[in-house]
Amino acid sequence: MAQTPDNSRVFLAAGDDGLFVVDADATAPRHVDGIGRAMGVEMGADGRTVWVGLPRDRQIAAVDTTTLTVRARYDVGSDLCPGDVAQTGPYVAFSFSCILYNDESTPLPSGVGVLDTRTGVVLRAPGDPWKAIVAASSAVPGRVFVTQYLMHEVTLDLLDLSSGSLQLTHYRKLGMADPTDLAVSPDGSLVAVSGAEHATVATFATSDLSPSTSYQAPCPTRAVAWSADSSRLAASCNLPDTKVLLYDRGNSDPVTTARLELGPRRAPDYRDLVLDSDAGRAIVASRAEEEGPMHYVDRVGLRPAAATVTGPATATCTRTASFTAKLLLGGVPAPAGTPLSIYREQPYNSTLLGTFPTDSTGTVIFTDAPPSSGAWSYRAHFAGNQNYTWTDGAYSLQVDKLPTSLSVTYQTGKTRRHTNYGSVVVTLGPTVGHRLVTVTATTGAGTVPVTSASVPTDGPLVVSYPITGPTTFTATYDGNIWQQAANAMTTASP
Repeated sequence: MAQTPDNSRVFLAAGDDGLFVVDADATAPRHVDGIGRAMGVEMGADGRTVWVGLPRDRQIAAVDTTTLTVRARYDVGSDLCPGDVAQTGPYVAFSFSCILYNDESTPLPSGVGVLDTRTGVVLRAPGDPWKAIVAASSAVPGRVFVTQYLMHEVTLDLLDLSSGSLQLTHYRKLGMADPTDLAVSPDGSLVAVSGAEHATVATFATSDLSPSTSYQAPCPTRAVAWSADSSRLAASCNLPDTKVLLYDRGNSDPVTTARLELGPRRAPDYRDLVLDSDAGRAIVASRAEEEGPMHYVDRVGLRPAAATVTGPATATCTRTASFTAKLLLGGVPAPAGTPLSIYREQPYNSTLLGTFPTDSTGTVIFTDAPPSSGAWSYRAHFAGNQNYTWTDGAYSLQVDKLPTSLSVTYQTGKTRRHTNYGSVVVTLGPTVGHRLVTVTATTGAGTVPVTSASVPTDGPLVVSYPITGPTTFTATYDGNIWQQAANAMTTASP
């Protein structure tokens, strides 16, 4: 994938589907006419030319980025099927493999070639690397960097054209398996390598391939890209962690992580990541093979976003409380109508309360009745857009149980032979959940159970119980996740 310097257009080599172009505000890609099977694409140093590898035509094409017409075609040889391409000065380096790039079974050679666009002469690099990835930069003219895609034991090679032939001048064992991308910084000082089996992006000096910063990732990395001023580096994650990571140069930890909502079985594609000139947005191409395949281009914002949630100091379950969520985009309130999703959460329990538009101050006011007591969290989630990254803001709230009203009395009856034949009366206020109470009677002889029963909602619980001396009655309600426990006592005599 390649992007014009003004960020207005993106070009995507889509195999049998040819070359796609996506304009900045477009919702769907369109084809570039006259381009057949396209397996590699690179933005030229002039910003007005896209170089395309055409394996079926055995050609490299130069496409005008403004008119979208083919400006020139270069034959590279009947036995060479070009795929990946990279420009350095007047040269266009390319990897070739007819089996890999053109679905042919003929055992034609594979390797790396260089096209001199001034003369049409094609030079072949020594050796025959299989599934080569090539990268170059006009800031280091005459140098081509090579590794092998998804191969277990690999090196990073530096090929030099300064003598007029293609010479291997430096190489380094990478110590990593399955490289997936190469990218040379625009200032020409570093080359970055990503790996499908490594949670890292390694960088090396372009002068001698000596190691530089290793950028840590929470996932196997897929594609890499530099910002226009070489101050930032981006990487995409492979399945299942579809993300874009943004690093400050020299800082091994990402400063921004943007999630990719790609849907089932979609993954960032090979070498398909570009950054806007200010590193405020990444553009990622992905495919879903089971759909035919289908090609997608997603714009992913990398500018900072921040969400906060505030609420009451205390709350009671099932009682309505009010909360305020606020979203800042780039440090200022989000525009009115920006969607903000609100969740009520406990561990292993997340409920979407709704997605609400912000007002003119970037604020959403919402209410909720916590369904039970305990520690709850209210989370405001912004999914991100093509300008700003996703963010979450949370507010933790300890939710109290409902107060419980419980009383017990002894309603005296007739007394015969020193025994009063009265009743125990238990009253329980409104509750959520069960209404079971336990009643005991305590005398000098000890404590015995009176009853264990539910208190009716429309009146008291009345239990006949004779007493022969001073008796203390205790009613106990154990409570639940909604109601506080309660005890009540009364003493009666015949």
